[in-house]
Order: sequence, then structure tokens, then C-alpha cells
Amino acid sequence: MTAHRGHGMDPSISTNLSDTQAIRGPDVHISITRPHIRHKPPQAR
Repeated sequence: MTAHRGHGMDPSISTNLSDTQAIRGPDVHISITRPHIRHKPPQAR
């Protein structure tokens, strides 16, 4: 809880972010990695 408070965000907001990140964690990672991987193949070729 101290780390979240250090961010300078409300405790309710940090908890909301944690919940969203935990549920959307893999989804967000794939969304960001997908474009990166798609851009890499054409360049590597």
C-alpha cells in the first residue's frame, strides 16, 4: 500500500488500476507485443 501511495494516486484509484492491470495484464501485453512483432518480421526480412 505504501508503494501505491508513493505514486501520488488515491488508494481507491491505485486499487482500481491494480484490478484492471491484473485482469487486462495479458491482454494489454499481447496488444502491445502484437504490433511490435508484426513490425519486426517485415524489417527482419
